Amino acid sequence: MDFELGYKNKKFIPNQNAYIASWVPYIRLTKEPSCILMCCDRSMIGVEYGNSKEKKRLGYVVDASTIYDVVFEVYSHEDSRPIYNVTAGKCQCGFCCHLSCGSCEKVIFEIQDCKDNDAVVGEIVKVRGES
Repeated sequence: MDFELGYKNKKFIPNQNAYIASWVPYIRLTKEPSCILMCCDRSMIGVEYGNSKEKKRLGYVVDASTIYDVVFEVYSHEDSRPIYNVTAGKCQCGFCCHLSCGSCEKVIFEIQDCKDNDAVVGEIVKVRGES
């Protein structure tokens, strides 16, 4: 399974008075097929970044979710040490309620730095209705 994240690169063509948009992949996630039985085997997703000409291996992500929290551990490719934890509490309304208003329309994931005693260094917000 492969998944790419990227951005649209828009260029304006003056003589045609139009924009041309092209997709530029920047982050690629790869997952090898594996057998997962309950919580016995955690899936591992490889992460690469860069454009199509120059790809670099960032590391890998492991789904370490618990009963109460969604947890993704991000590991370095160089020394296999944890770099970040991306966590979200399952008690957020956005996980179970499918309304597009108020607190039900989003889920907030905190990005924690493993090298700095799990200090929060950023967040990812998933808003319902957006991809």
